[in-house]
Amino acid sequence: MGMQSADIWEELEGILGDSGSSWSAFLWEWLPYFVIGALVLSLVTLILAIVAVRQIEILKRRLDSQRSSIVQPAQAPLSAIPAPPVVPLSATQPAVMPTMPSPPPAQPIASSPFQPPIQPPAPEQATGAFCRQCGQTLRPGLAFCPNCGTAT
Repeated sequence: MGMQSADIWEELEGILGDSGSSWSAFLWEWLPYFVIGALVLSLVTLILAIVAVRQIEILKRRLDSQRSSIVQPAQAPLSAIPAPPVVPLSATQPAVMPTMPSPPPAQPIASSPFQPPIQPPAPEQATGAFCRQCGQTLRPGLAFCPNCGTAT
């Protein structure tokens, strides 16, 4: 019918070799520990899988309870929202699309270094004025410098 445990051990001994060799003695000595270790590892893996599944179920329940506690704003049915009026375009009215104003044309970049703008000279005071060309003191009422002839 089936193999008895003694038959299994004899079969294993035949596969592993003579029990007098050091290798087979090592395997026979440590085989129960290997089997126990594999069973413990399988059991730990099963326990971790069960714990993970339960944690996922707990998180799903929390998420569902949070979703149900959020108040949804009242929404009107789509049939209650009026549709915008449809205005047909006539053949005489071309469709005009709104456009953005175009930017001003770009100014050319000067290749010369920066020069401050030339400002017109400020009118000089009549009393105690000096000629801006030669520095001569000017009398009030003169239109030209008596020294160099520059207009005042």
